Amino acid sequence: MRFEIPFTEEDGRRAINIPVTPLMMANASFEGVRVALSYWQFHLWPVLRTFLRPTEHEETFMSLLNRAVACLASLRRLNAPVHLQSVCGATRSLFEIGVDLALLHADLTDVSIRRMKAFRRAELYRVARKQVDYYAVNVRPEYFNIEQQRLLVSDQAELDEIERLIELYWGEKPRR
Repeated sequence: MRFEIPFTEEDGRRAINIPVTPLMMANASFEGVRVALSYWQFHLWPVLRTFLRPTEHEETFMSLLNRAVACLASLRRLNAPVHLQSVCGATRSLFEIGVDLALLHADLTDVSIRRMKAFRRAELYRVARKQVDYYAVNVRPEYFNIEQQRLLVSDQAELDEIERLIELYWGEKPRR
């Protein structure tokens, strides 16, 4: 994507004297999100889709990029002052995804990928355990099915594997 700068040096000098307002900054940020999302949708994504058999490293990289784009897509819709907290949360998520991308890029081994997968697996188990424990003593809405969570937390082999992964990657015994 090629961007033409429509301003002259003289325009830049005149702009220095214009006071910057919160509305101006918000509009500039909103436009930046629009351009970033547009770049992803029309230029980057079509190129990345051409991978016929992506490696595990490429798949992980693309999944992180897709999470970043999902945040941008949400930010594109959040354009009112009342959305400030959501915008801040999405910005934090984008920052964390950026850190993950940088770490993944710097890691020439597959340790980062294995760690990310282990974390995801441990988190799914942890949340499932919390739901099962909560609904063991509280009334569960009829429409809320937690059968998959019950199956997951009742699988002793899964718990053993998650505890092994936690000890391997984070060097600590899991809290029960």
